[in-house]
Amino acid sequence: MKIFNASGTLYKNDTRLVFSLVILSFIVRVIWLLNSYNSEYDGVYKIMIAQVWLESPHLIISRFWGVNDWPPMQTYLIALSLLIHNDPVLSPRLINLVFGTITVVPYFYLIRLLFDKKVAVFSCLVLILYPLHVYLSVSSLAEIPFLFFLFLSLYFFFKFKKTGDRETRNVKLLVISAILLNLANMSRYEGWLFIIFLSMFLLYSEKKEYFLLFITISMVFPVFWMIGYYIKTGNPFYFVPTREYLPIKELASHPMMVEARALGPKYMLVGFIVYTLHYLSPLIGFFGFIGVIYSLRRRYRAELAIFLTLLLAIYTFKFLNETARPVHRYTTILGMLLIPYAYMGVGDIRARFRDTKYHYIIAVLLIISIPVIGYKYGTYRADHISPGAPEVAKWLKENTQIDSRVLIDYYDLDGLFILLYGGKLDKGINENVYVMPGPRWMPNRSEILRLLEKGSYLVYCSKGKLQFLNLSPESDIEYRYNRTFKKEYQSGLWSIYSIS
Repeated sequence: MKIFNASGTLYKNDTRLVFSLVILSFIVRVIWLLNSYNSEYDGVYKIMIAQVWLESPHLIISRFWGVNDWPPMQTYLIALSLLIHNDPVLSPRLINLVFGTITVVPYFYLIRLLFDKKVAVFSCLVLILYPLHVYLSVSSLAEIPFLFFLFLSLYFFFKFKKTGDRETRNVKLLVISAILLNLANMSRYEGWLFIIFLSMFLLYSEKKEYFLLFITISMVFPVFWMIGYYIKTGNPFYFVPTREYLPIKELASHPMMVEARALGPKYMLVGFIVYTLHYLSPLIGFFGFIGVIYSLRRRYRAELAIFLTLLLAIYTFKFLNETARPVHRYTTILGMLLIPYAYMGVGDIRARFRDTKYHYIIAVLLIISIPVIGYKYGTYRADHISPGAPEVAKWLKENTQIDSRVLIDYYDLDGLFILLYGGKLDKGINENVYVMPGPRWMPNRSEILRLLEKGSYLVYCSKGKLQFLNLSPESDIEYRYNRTFKKEYQSGLWSIYSIS
């Protein structure tokens, strides 16, 4: 698929170029969709929330089911997908596939606006192959719609700033940016930070009227959300995590973090930078940070570098303050802000060689490094679920009734995966299916035994929370607690027992 014409220069027609990038983005994500699972715990949980909402549609003003205080946009989007085609396994993933594919459009135009066309093409090619973005594009998590609305909002914001002078700006562009930022805010709370970032840009360099207009419109959803929580709980900030909510002990255990941990209290900053480098591709990250340093030192094309620096500082503060934990997908926005600076970093190094051909050679090598290095580590393979879970889920779907009573053990967040792919969400929330919560919840033996009534099924993990049942992988029939446990199927760590 060409993005260069016969003379070797970029197409002058941006529409054809962007369309080519969209098609390439779609192909990459469809290939990944067909070879992966929707295995993220939070993603499956969001599907369940949407199914509950569909039973009684209403305007979401606060948490209405479950234990998570997520903004409502992903609930609406998943519910829409289920209304169009009621397949909880596929439909929610297709919504993200669409948003993930078309994100290259606002991303291209934003980077072209702030940098130039060559940087925009380079950045989009990297984004198309960015392992984390590809992986999230075929999940049911909220990051992908959030990034689409955010970068579209940023495009209109900087288009406003670069149109005319202070007295003749196109205010419509600023209004559109603020509306789109509300949609991003409805997807993930990180968007709220950009209300502050962009408002400060306006306050520093534009008329106060623009600042007041933008902050008034962009605060519509946050104020609405806080009022909703005040009505429900008496605390407008109830959804904000506290130190007790996320213990800092749940730090990332990736091998690349080991050296960072040895640095002591400062390791969080270094560790999250390493995290970002690893999941983007170390080479892209390396040149990206060189480009960021170059940009900030010279105050040249530094808009996104400023956002990157502020976000990294805020994340680090939250980690050190024990109100958040490093999660791989939190680096996606940092990676997308970093990508165009990788091209600048290459240019900075190339200048030392005084030969322009090195710029293009290194840029091509960086793009190639994404699949070669990024996927080599297996960072975002969606099949990281425990051995046997897919096979057990398939057996459950094919050999049990939709309304069969099933108790699913907890191990490494795979219970909801088995619930989804075992067909137990095909007709909405199933009152006859129970999934052990975790990780800090401990099972109540009497309650568990009450659920294991005759005619029910137990999906048991040899390393799960129900080990007190002491079921042996070698035995086909066992007698425990006045019940007969007959093994129907076994794969990997998981076994299915019928209870009689």
